Amino acid sequence: MLLGQQLLPAGVDPLAGAADADQARGALQMLTTRISAEFRARPHIASIWRVHGLLAGTPSAAAP
Repeated sequence: MLLGQQLLPAGVDPLAGAADADQARGALQMLTTRISAEFRARPHIASIWRVHGLLAGTPSAAAP
């Protein structure tokens, strides 16, 4: 995003070049897997709206 706005870094972090590529790839894959699993475990937004009566044509569960 910053590069697209012509904001260029002044330099490269020396730690970026010190990381083992395979280890970094494995860590990113693990993170991707965990985020995906967490995302799939969440309720669909429509069900949340329905519970709170925010979906057109559905009464609120909290309504009398």
